[in-house]
Amino acid sequence: LIATQVKAQNLITINNSFEQGKTGWNFSGTNTQLVTQDGHTGSSSLKLISKEGSLTYFYTEPKVQKFSLSAGKKYELKMWVKPLTKIREVEIRVYAPSGFKAEQDIAETYRNKNLKVNEWQEISIPFTGKDYSEAKFSIAIGVSEVLFDDITLVEVK
Repeated sequence: LIATQVKAQNLITINNSFEQGKTGWNFSGTNTQLVTQDGHTGSSSLKLISKEGSLTYFYTEPKVQKFSLSAGKKYELKMWVKPLTKIREVEIRVYAPSGFKAEQDIAETYRNKNLKVNEWQEISIPFTGKDYSEAKFSIAIGVSEVLFDDITLVEVK
């Protein structure tokens, strides 16, 4: 018997590796840049820069990048990061907006998690979903410079 592995469908269907610039993503502040010479795969990645007293983040554009989650199903959010300075904090959230308040599935914060500077590394966050017909996720950094690439959100069977 030959074992075959079925690749799960990425729920982030638009521009998960930033090869089409910033299409499909929203940004907070002016400290986001498209880097075209340093990607984990391909040539592009997204660079976030955050200085003392500021927070820089990006999130899925709900008008373009739509995905849903189901209660009780297992999911995994993965991304490749390359810190250009020592990371003080990377915060990753998956949530469903409802009015002015967001109900959160996960809020995972990486603080000084031994991420190596100037090296691509994968962050993986497993979580159990809730019924969200329109979900989104955001990534924020505090006081650091970080490249992001190859973002996937998959259902784990």
